[in-house]
Amino acid sequence: MRSALDHLVYELATPKARKSRNLQFPIFTDECKFKVRSPPMLKSIKGDERTLIERVQPYIATNVPSDDPLAVLHRLSNRDKHHLLVPMVAALGQPSTWVAWSDGDIRFTYIAKGPVEQDTKIVSFTATPEDPTANMKVTPSADLEIQVGGTGIIGYDIAATDLLDMLRYHVRHWVIGMWFDYGVMPGTVADLQGTQ
Repeated sequence: MRSALDHLVYELATPKARKSRNLQFPIFTDECKFKVRSPPMLKSIKGDERTLIERVQPYIATNVPSDDPLAVLHRLSNRDKHHLLVPMVAALGQPSTWVAWSDGDIRFTYIAKGPVEQDTKIVSFTATPEDPTANMKVTPSADLEIQVGGTGIIGYDIAATDLLDMLRYHVRHWVIGMWFDYGVMPGTVADLQGTQ
């Protein structure tokens, strides 16, 4: 997705500007840094396309720039390119841990939370039949999900597949689709606040 944004800037640039090594899609959470560092990245891009790139910048697009999907994509991309691979952890999905039963009483004694390792106890419970002469059926289920570590989103756990879907949707529909498919400039936080 990060590469696709860079290719977008390349396609919008003039043939002469395409020879520049600095040409790329800028992503900034700070307006001052954007104004100082983005000009070489956007060499020769003018008009509505430049306005589009400016309007989707995290510092102008959201109230919490560090939580903006482009900011998350930027952090993950940089970590993956310049440091270590993005860490992934297996974690128990709380809403998907459950026990189905019939003709019995279930009392939970333990449900795991957060990251798990091999042989980690996930859930424990006691099942007591309501009617000792009837068949009691108990079906425990627990799903593990893979979560991406180090997204920078504070207090928000998200499965890797959901994170990638969110980033893809944001890039495809908000950054690219609004303008190139529909001719509509994406709104900013100021736009949204002006309508309230």
